Amino acid sequence: MCGRILLPAVVYLLFAQPLVCQTPSGSIVGLVVDRDHIPLDRAEIRLIDRSTAKSIKTHSDLEGKFFFTDLRPGLYSLSVDLEGYSLQRLGPYEVLPEIPVEVGIELRKLILSSIKPTGGLGGIALEYGLVREQIEAMPVILGSDGRTATDKLLHLVPGVTPTASLEVNPFTGLAAPVSANGLRSSAINYQLDFSSNNAQNRISGSQAGTFGPPPETIETFRVVTHTYSAIDGRNAGAVVAVTTRSGSTDWHGQARTFWRPRRGRRIEMFNDATDTIGGIDGGVQFGGPLPKTKNIFLFSDVEFWGSERFHTAVSPVLSMAERGGDFSSAPQLNLPRDPTSLTLFSNGLVPPEYFDPLMIKYLDTLVPLPNEGDNLHRSTRRMTGEGETFLERIDWRRGDWALNGSYFNFQNRVVEPSYNILATPGLALQRRQRAQNAQVSLIYTPSAQIINTVRLGGQRLTSNNREGQLDFLNTSAESFGFDFVQYGAAPQALPDLSILDHDGSERLRVPSFLTSESSAQTGFQIRNDFSYRKEGFVLRGGLMWRRGIWPFSNTENPAGSFTFSSTAFRGSRNSGADLLMGIPAHYRITTPRNMNLRWREFAAYGEIEWQPLRGFQITTGVRYEAQPPAVERLDRIAAFRRNVDTQAFANTLPNLIFPGDPDGEFGSLPRSTVRTNGRHIAPRIGLVYSPPDKSKLLRWIFGESGRSVFRSSYGVFYDFGAFAGSSVAALFQATFPPFSTDTRYNFGRLQRQGSFRAPLSIVPPKTAAVIQSSHVSFPVLSFDPMFENTLAHHWTLGWQRLLPHRILLSAIYVGSRSLNLQRQRELNIFVRNPSLGFGQVRNMRLFSQYDNVRLFESTGKGLYNGLQWKATRYLSNNIAFDLSYTWANSFDNGSTVFRDSLVTESWAHSDFDRRHSIAATWFYQVRLPRKIREKLPWAGGWKVSGIWRLHSGLPLDIRQSEDPSYSFDRVGRPDLVGEFRRVDPGKERTFTLANGHEVTGRFAFDPTVFQAVVPKSFDERRLGTMGRNTVRMHGFQQWDLHIGRQVATGETTSLDFAIDLLNAFNNRNWAIPSTDIDDPYFGIVRSGGLPRTFQLSLRFRF
Repeated sequence: MCGRILLPAVVYLLFAQPLVCQTPSGSIVGLVVDRDHIPLDRAEIRLIDRSTAKSIKTHSDLEGKFFFTDLRPGLYSLSVDLEGYSLQRLGPYEVLPEIPVEVGIELRKLILSSIKPTGGLGGIALEYGLVREQIEAMPVILGSDGRTATDKLLHLVPGVTPTASLEVNPFTGLAAPVSANGLRSSAINYQLDFSSNNAQNRISGSQAGTFGPPPETIETFRVVTHTYSAIDGRNAGAVVAVTTRSGSTDWHGQARTFWRPRRGRRIEMFNDATDTIGGIDGGVQFGGPLPKTKNIFLFSDVEFWGSERFHTAVSPVLSMAERGGDFSSAPQLNLPRDPTSLTLFSNGLVPPEYFDPLMIKYLDTLVPLPNEGDNLHRSTRRMTGEGETFLERIDWRRGDWALNGSYFNFQNRVVEPSYNILATPGLALQRRQRAQNAQVSLIYTPSAQIINTVRLGGQRLTSNNREGQLDFLNTSAESFGFDFVQYGAAPQALPDLSILDHDGSERLRVPSFLTSESSAQTGFQIRNDFSYRKEGFVLRGGLMWRRGIWPFSNTENPAGSFTFSSTAFRGSRNSGADLLMGIPAHYRITTPRNMNLRWREFAAYGEIEWQPLRGFQITTGVRYEAQPPAVERLDRIAAFRRNVDTQAFANTLPNLIFPGDPDGEFGSLPRSTVRTNGRHIAPRIGLVYSPPDKSKLLRWIFGESGRSVFRSSYGVFYDFGAFAGSSVAALFQATFPPFSTDTRYNFGRLQRQGSFRAPLSIVPPKTAAVIQSSHVSFPVLSFDPMFENTLAHHWTLGWQRLLPHRILLSAIYVGSRSLNLQRQRELNIFVRNPSLGFGQVRNMRLFSQYDNVRLFESTGKGLYNGLQWKATRYLSNNIAFDLSYTWANSFDNGSTVFRDSLVTESWAHSDFDRRHSIAATWFYQVRLPRKIREKLPWAGGWKVSGIWRLHSGLPLDIRQSEDPSYSFDRVGRPDLVGEFRRVDPGKERTFTLANGHEVTGRFAFDPTVFQAVVPKSFDERRLGTMGRNTVRMHGFQQWDLHIGRQVATGETTSLDFAIDLLNAFNNRNWAIPSTDIDDPYFGIVRSGGLPRTFQLSLRFRF
């Protein structure tokens, strides 16, 4: 809120000058600044004489100063107007003879669509911004993770596109990750109050802004998507900067509540599941000056929410016949046998005396009976989400000094379904997260030309996730009846189990406990920014240092997991019968994986902005960045080397070396296993030109001076996300002995009996600590020693024109070329063994002890070209709008480091390529004629705002599970045997697949045009004809409306009530379908998007 501030006596000293006059007169002197205490020039200051209503005007100079002299005594008012800032009205002031009146004026930026459009020179960056009123008026959905705003506002920015088919998760309320002008989602730098707000995602390796504040706490939202100045860096894609609100000279606040009803349309989910969700949210906010002070301002906001989700799903279970031991319908080869004598049971019936009592108890407790068909169970489970946010900010100003500090805290506790089509009922994920961000900024302005800012910041994100059947996550195996204690273990969990079908594929999973993961990412930073300005010239420079610490732990079921198989060499030959008798075929147990990553960053920059000619501006800058790769505190990161073993550990895997080990011609292996130091120089340049209006022809073409602007820029950018993204590689490396173990044991015929109750009793040497497997089935990940940061070249060419009717039009060409993108190279390639037949082809690898051995290397490339059109209308006649359209083409040879992004992948459209994108926002204030307002007072005061988003579809990468060439260094893809055809997922269809299976579901495309390549001999090995990303998904469209009315309840109080209509026209949107032809649900969409939903809000402002 704009307000008046009283600056100290230094204001008077700045303006003090001898007054030459013959009669006693007074004066008014002042200083115009923004909220960061930066002087504002060219502000129009109008002085009104209260006795005569006459006015005179002047403008603030380059230092923000203005003055009125020779004023006769009396009362005067001031109005201050500057393009892009709110109009400020001050006074009345009493002017007395020879006693100057000192006025300090702080202006606040306006809503973009409310700014009077103007041309003129500006920065070189491609920038988009929103401020408080615009953000607060937008419909923001309430979900289990609250009402976060930053992630959703990003989707309105030209050139920024969601990388998932659904923009917003209808349950959590969180928006999908985004790509900025063809860069990966990991290439975005998030900031909160100028402090780093980045968090690494362990699963995807991407940068993700930690949970942001609710909309009511945001003062400004700024996104720089391209060729940003040397001030910003660290990431190559975009800078997302959010600043929080501060207190003003008057006390103001609000109490608010939001309600999203649960009743309404069900959200369609995968595999015949449906969900409903609702919630309530409440918050309180207040801000103003600290009592008995004039220069300390406080702001506080707290918000709580709770959500309730009812998840209805159909899950597989054992049939009643199977639970009773009746397997008479099994194929002849798989009829159950006595596990000791191997003789067939009579009529395929397992006698009850063979049942394992502990297994029967286990099944009765964890696996419900079928209630739909022979082996399905339909259940509805209530799941909750709750959390709170807290923001505190303090601002202090005195003379040349200004100080501000802020602290933001986010916490949530969420239970949500975990999807596994083979899991028995009750599988869920429990999430607990806490994000904290704190910063302190000290601003020193010794003169209007010099500003120096020192900032200290810290950020921390802690998360604790547990997945399994939540009712049994804390049940100890010993209390249930298992025997682990006497063998040196005491797991606080029940074992989970898998049942394989007759062909060896998994048929059923009982997920009592799957995983538990915890992490705590902490970052610290200090930076100093300096600027010096005089007319036509600006010099900027600064330094930044940042350090990151990230310990995390991952634990699979500490009680282990059993597998029951019909294909075991000895046993009953029926997995269901083995299950009832408690005689597993396989057992797997792991120990916890713990890592503690550390990294640091340093940057320095310098930049000059100058105007050698009128209407022509040049900006040149250079940025130095040192971003060395992360290291592990205890050196638990390994590198894979052929024919070399470590000297550090005697009982680890072959071909692994650790920091300090000899590494051939490179010397000893460094702690990061990478030899590049991450030091880079990034130059940037920008040109801005506004044609003069010296002739009628030029005025006709370009308008008056400043109404047309041409901009061009080029810059080099480096991305830190890849080095910090070593977390997944480090996690799998933490599986290596001696740090942890991953053991898979095959039971013999006589060993299997009794192994369910006490599995450790049968595994030599009867302790869990030293169990090891001879074959390594988990992937081995290593870094190329010459791994580099991603490098991006950005260039732009644009034009901006102020048209009649107050419409600002811009057209910009944007180009990017990415180098050193992170990809994987498979080292464990095919090597034919002439002594083995084709049936053993999967075992013919260079390193027979391993499956996949992946090398992370920086050899990927990308290219992006886009045209961005944007039209903004100044608020006039109660209407404002902002409309943007982006046409883009994004290519690369690998869009993500994961999902088998191998170096053999072809050059094709990026996974996140969207050819067309439209984003629109608008605001309309209903103003009725006076006569109607007098007769129908309730009909006035209404406001309508909204958002429209339209995107073309994402590419679909159709794959098959195995590489049919069996080279092992390529991605498997099927043959395309017909013309690709999209179908409407809104209607269930039945297709007969190429393998003869008949499948019913909500298909996104016709799956019958694809056929898996299945070689039968060495000569038949080949690649499928399907290319990478050659077909596309359905597009996305959604309209959101906000309708509200403000009712005055007093001089300074009001009541606002509103309704948000989300997906107001009920457009059908769908998640990405399964694209693996070997998936039994190939081509079926995972879930539907948000149906038409509404939420109500009520605010009391004071």
